[in-house]
Amino acid sequence: NQFLIEELNTIGTKCCQVFLGSPRRSGISLSNISLLNTILDSREDLDIVVHAPYWTSPCKSDETWMRTLEHTVEIANSVKHPIKYVMHLGGRGELSKVEAAKNLVKFCKSFLLNTPDSNMILCLENDAGSKSDTKMGYINLITNVVKSINSPRVRMCFDTERAYAAGVDVSSTNFLNSIKDCVSVVHLNSIPSNVVFGGHLDRHSSTLIRDTVEGPMYLKPVYDVLYNTEIPFILERDYELALIDRKDVESLWVEKRNLAPQYEQEYKFKYAYCSLRLSNLDKAFKMFSEISSGKGSNFVPASKYYAAYILYMKKDFAAAVDIFIS
Repeated sequence: NQFLIEELNTIGTKCCQVFLGSPRRSGISLSNISLLNTILDSREDLDIVVHAPYWTSPCKSDETWMRTLEHTVEIANSVKHPIKYVMHLGGRGELSKVEAAKNLVKFCKSFLLNTPDSNMILCLENDAGSKSDTKMGYINLITNVVKSINSPRVRMCFDTERAYAAGVDVSSTNFLNSIKDCVSVVHLNSIPSNVVFGGHLDRHSSTLIRDTVEGPMYLKPVYDVLYNTEIPFILERDYELALIDRKDVESLWVEKRNLAPQYEQEYKFKYAYCSLRLSNLDKAFKMFSEISSGKGSNFVPASKYYAAYILYMKKDFAAAVDIFIS
């Protein structure tokens, strides 16, 4: 809706991840699909990642994967614009690994066959594995399937925390380069202290990237190797925590001196907005004021507004009015 568009504009991003209904319930909300189409009609530049509900499973019995297929095809044929659709592989039930892997291949091929006019990209997400070895979200399996299907519409969603819990060193550039050509979405999730390397249990907690168990720079190779304008990086956090994570990523990993001149003001505006949301009002006001005093930047009007807003919050009403009317 308009609120989502305005919020994305405010924080300076064109990407977000959404569910089209309750994550744990079956069925599709047609009203939410209609709303998604309306949003993308007005902003075709948005890169929307839709997460499948957790009940979906393309690897289990014929009845289960065909039900998952019916659900996925309905969404693909209902959404008019390109989106990325992230799906967990889930378990294999009573099937062997080979039987479950064959079902996954049949599912992917059937998805393509039944959605010839769709631009939806199916992104298979890796998981943490399990001690009982019944989960199917192996990175090797996903990359092999993506390569064998050889379609730009069947790709991988790489989750950093789940990979670590599965026993993968996600800081290895050799590993990251080996999956690079298969990845279309990254879930950049920090690794809390209670997630054990190879322990097959992920938490998806509120731990920030700065507090990752291996240190704040551990996940930087993921950014260095996989980041580009075609791959959305999703911070699966509460809104406020995601803003902190984003600020940390920019301040810790992005070398400001390497930014092209045309991106300097954008970088400063995003940093100032994160500071505002974190209640660092003095820091945010200084940066917004610096931007608003310049000329020729698209961020000047918004920076003036937020500088005045901060003064209003501080009850310096006269100064706030001066900026509002300037």
